[in-house]
Amino acid sequence: MLEESNTANQAPHPQRRLGLRVPTRAWALFRNGAHGMYATVVELSATGLVLRFTGQRLRMAAFRPHQRFELDLFLPGGSAPLRLGIRPVRTLDDLEAFEFVDASSVDRLTLAVYIDRVVAGRRRRAAWQKKQRVNDARTLAGAWKRLLLGGPAAHAAHSA
Repeated sequence: MLEESNTANQAPHPQRRLGLRVPTRAWALFRNGAHGMYATVVELSATGLVLRFTGQRLRMAAFRPHQRFELDLFLPGGSAPLRLGIRPVRTLDDLEAFEFVDASSVDRLTLAVYIDRVVAGRRRRAAWQKKQRVNDARTLAGAWKRLLLGGPAAHAAHSA
């Protein structure tokens, strides 16, 4: 679902929106033939990822859309790296975005399950935080009520 914007003053420009992206922290080994370097995965989707290279930084100018690279993706809790073929898409400040162009069905399934778990965890955490805010508000309201009415002892004295 690659969207393109086309105005009178501007050539078509691809906009990045190909799938649900989740922030993550994972390691990746980026390989170009015999050369390789490590990167941190910053965002991940079913269709691509965003990398921050460690150490010597590669420049997007060195990348061309027709180039293909290999990536070993080490997901948290995974027993083996996912082996993916990728191509450069764009530069985002000190980050580089890549699209998956080749992956086994097992690696794609593993990636989808990982993303589902991250999203489910975020939903559970958001629900828990909402419940905590409601409980905190109730506790605070109850504390103010006890303070203003003088607590249970004062209430008992007034009713006697």
